Amino acid sequence: MPKDLLQIGKIQKHETRPFVLNHCFSSQTIREIISIQKECFLDKKRCHQKLFKDKAPQGITAHPSPEHHKSLSDIIRPILSDELKVPYEIEFAFHQNKFPYGVHTDSGYDPDEYIYKQGIIPLEISPAKNDVFTIIFEQKVYHSFGISLDQISKIKDQKWYKAAEKDFSSKDIPLDQKYFDYLTPALNFKWRVGDMAIWDRAHLHCSSEFELTGIQEKLGLMWITKIKAP
Repeated sequence: MPKDLLQIGKIQKHETRPFVLNHCFSSQTIREIISIQKECFLDKKRCHQKLFKDKAPQGITAHPSPEHHKSLSDIIRPILSDELKVPYEIEFAFHQNKFPYGVHTDSGYDPDEYIYKQGIIPLEISPAKNDVFTIIFEQKVYHSFGISLDQISKIKDQKWYKAAEKDFSSKDIPLDQKYFDYLTPALNFKWRVGDMAIWDRAHLHCSSEFELTGIQEKLGLMWITKIKAP
């Protein structure tokens, strides 16, 4: 359900351009996060395997227990202290993907939620030498929305849709050109272990296409925040 215009206006006061923090996690810290991820994936109550209709594996998502949430928060919050300027609540999810996510937002289903920032922390890429991107687009949607990569042309039928500008370069972005007929990239985040991308939760975003660069699987830690009730 969409948020009302007054609430959207308050959310927009805290919006910024998407950006990347380079080399913000040491190898030791990444190992600590992966250690937590492995424990989370063993917890069947908090781990969900995503399957295609033909039962082929699409990936695994795991939400940490309160104990693991605290451990992750203790690691992540100090890194975010210079970037997130208002009191916020934070949630985490590990994603191991064998197939790229389509275009979507993580704006949430709650019409009363004051959405804030989100980010992705690359943990593993397979094959490690191959390139994979998270592409954050200029276009924003203030409610939960998703569309598969092969249905991208249908995005123009949405009420909120605004045509993409044409004054950008899609060179070296591993997505079919048709995506850029409808959406304008704001940030093309190349996955490198130790880096982190941050953007507003209302931004449409997606993964690059795995087949174009030979990606078999990627593992990352996603976090999302909401502003404590204003």
